[in-house]
Amino acid sequence: MKVELQAMCSECYQPVALVLTEQSKNIRCPVCGHEVPMIEKGSFTSLAKDQSKRKLFAAGAFLSFLALAGGFAWFITEFEKEQGSTVPGIALMVIAGLATLVLAWVGGSRRYVCEF
Repeated sequence: MKVELQAMCSECYQPVALVLTEQSKNIRCPVCGHEVPMIEKGSFTSLAKDQSKRKLFAAGAFLSFLALAGGFAWFITEFEKEQGSTVPGIALMVIAGLATLVLAWVGGSRRYVCEF
């Protein structure tokens, strides 16, 4: 497992992107070399699980966006026929659009910032 964090060094105040793994023993600033001990195992596991859930939400948002595009295509083809019902296409677009918004918001809502 790995955890990606935006961090700020308390020595040089430089923002850095950190990738921590379970094998990491210290958190080290790549700019000035300042080191602190690694976060505890329980916190690391919790962060890793939360980040993996958020990646699943982002994938769900992408799939619901594809459903939105499919609903739009259905709407256009039925609208051009002038005899088919456009209601299923509109319903699919509304549901998929709301699902895309909610899943994208949940998937991208939390960013972890760490100061060490």
